Amino acid sequence: MGDTTYSWTLDAQFVISTITVLCYGFCDIIGNFAVEWVRTDRKAGFGPPTEPFTRVMYTLTGVTFFTHLIGSLLMTLNRYTAVCFPWAYGKIWTRKNVYIMLVLNVIVSIAVHSQIFFIRLVYKRMANGWTDFGRDTQIPVVRAISSCAAIIYGCVSVVLISRTVYVVLKVKNKSKRCQRKEARAPGRALRRRELNPAPKVANFEGLNACQLTAAQYIMANHPSYV
Repeated sequence: MGDTTYSWTLDAQFVISTITVLCYGFCDIIGNFAVEWVRTDRKAGFGPPTEPFTRVMYTLTGVTFFTHLIGSLLMTLNRYTAVCFPWAYGKIWTRKNVYIMLVLNVIVSIAVHSQIFFIRLVYKRMANGWTDFGRDTQIPVVRAISSCAAIIYGCVSVVLISRTVYVVLKVKNKSKRCQRKEARAPGRALRRRELNPAPKVANFEGLNACQLTAAQYIMANHPSYV
């Protein structure tokens, strides 16, 4: 495979990482600003004049949290499919699908917290200024969704990461054993390759060089993973 020339393709992990830095980095800035504004409002007591803006800031703290939650899960799922299902990676993580996932991430995050945009904050004037007494209406549904999402994200991430590490170590160990066998009996290894040739490059259209090599190796030498 040393003489094979691979055309450069936009890797899904590269897209996710880049968009994460740009989009989620921007969300970080918004989230930090929102948190600092809420903290300042509680100390300074801006009160009803800035209530609509403060309400939006409260909401954005939840929105930015959700975007990071889903974005991190997408990156974990991306690495899982790249390692455990490299032959299907190029079909799942196309440029179009990645963009759709990222847009849906933002839409879902806003939709989950949309109710909070319309619930007014209650202020009461005290001796030292206005004091925030919470929202006019409770938001148990939003809190339940956020809590469940965080728990599900943690559990799914542990499973996917554990499985990814397990497959990497297992393939690595099998690779070492195969190399030792080939070193001891090169003729037998050659006959095995002739009987079980590696899949053609055309079967893995859309994979980059690294993923293509992994897919061909796993399917040729470890059919139990297929």
